[in-house]
Formats: sequence, C-alpha cells, structure tokens
Amino acid sequence: MRTKAMSSLVVLLSLTVNLFAQKTYTNTQFEFAIDKPIGWIELSGTELQAGFENLNLQDESLSNMIANHKGPILLTAYSKYDPASHISELIPKIQVSVIASGASSFDQFTNEITAGANSFKNHFEDFAFTSPVETVEISGVKSVHFSITFTLPTKEGNSWKVLSSTYAIPRGKFFFQVSLTDGQEMQDNAELFEKLVSSIVVGK
Repeated sequence: MRTKAMSSLVVLLSLTVNLFAQKTYTNTQFEFAIDKPIGWIELSGTELQAGFENLNLQDESLSNMIANHKGPILLTAYSKYDPASHISELIPKIQVSVIASGASSFDQFTNEITAGANSFKNHFEDFAFTSPVETVEISGVKSVHFSITFTLPTKEGNSWKVLSSTYAIPRGKFFFQVSLTDGQEMQDNAELFEKLVSSIVVGK
C-alpha cells in the first residue's frame, strides 16, 4: 500500500513540475529565444513562422522580406488573460517583433529608436518617460531600452493608464523589438518582465 501511495505521489509531483516548468520560445531563422511567461496565453502560433521556414539569417531574401514588410513582423505574443473574457480592462501583453533598420551605427540606431519613442507625444497628451532612452546589454548585444506611460482612450468612452517598456536589440539590417505592456494602476508585472528580458538569447 505504501509503495502504491509513494508511486502516486511521484506521478503527481512529476505532473506538477511539468505543468509549471519553464518553456522557451525559439526562432531558429532569426536566432532568437526568450522564456515563455508561465500561465499566460500565447496569442501567436506556428503560422507566424511559416514564411521563414526555408530561410536562414544569411539569406538575402530574409533581409528583403523584412525591408519590404510594412511595419513590424510579429514573431510571438502573450496575454496575461483571455482577451475575450476581459474586454473591460487593459490586459498586460508581451510582444516580440522584427523591424527593418537602416541604421549603420549604434548611435544612429539609438537616434532611430528615440525618434520613434518621441512620436508618441503626437498621440497622447499625458505621454511621459518613466525611464529615458538608455543603452543596455541583452545577451551580450548592445541594445536600447525605454519605458513610457500614457492614457489610452477606449471605444466605450473609458480610459486606461498604460505603462509600456520597450527593448530594441539590433541585428544587422533589422532589430528585435520586445514590448512589455502593463496596466500602471491595475497590474504590476515588472518582476516577471525583468526575468523574461534576462532570458533572451540572440545569435545562438
């Protein structure tokens, strides 16, 4: 009886460990990896990667695809809650995108990101930096980070206070943009976001 009970306990513990084990999103074409947030809903699937299956980082066609694409190419995204059941509140989200870059130096790249961040001023009256544009290192790569706050009006006439943190990681003719959006007043996922950013691996 004790043996059966112990066996059941081992199976239960094994299932529990597998349920909460950390999983990693990996894109071999772009050589990018990041831990998936445990318990969050993955909003993107394999169809996002389908267009890159037969390409590698050295292919000119990959660079052309990024350059010709209007706007960011979404690689993966996560939502803390099901959007369908939380329509009346701002849901924390994580997005990883690839964006074309014409910068020929890191200083030029920083200026490019800074200009993009400052453009928010044209859309949100209360826009403010909580962390200015700064240089950080991610996976051994010299990168750029900034955090901002702004009020987002909704179709229902309400408004949400948003805290958004962005990391831009240059990679040749493009860069990875990791966007972490949180409700400034309703949610606090700063510790989780910090762990996920520290898990990023580029170029391996």
